[in-house]
Amino acid sequence: MLNIFKYLNIIEQQNPNQIIEKGKQIQIDIKTGIILILIAIIIILISFIIELKLKSKSKK
Repeated sequence: MLNIFKYLNIIEQQNPNQIIEKGKQIQIDIKTGIILILIAIIIILISFIIELKLKSKSKK
């Protein structure tokens, strides 16, 4: 019985750090995701503006 309690105690000691690390990883993933989305939006806007300029030039 004592061995089981020692094992459970070791698990309890290890888990909080793992949970914190996973939380940090998730935060980093969300940040990189937001950055990638912003970059994508900027690229779409730039391509849209270029397209509009080309259309206005071709009309003239």
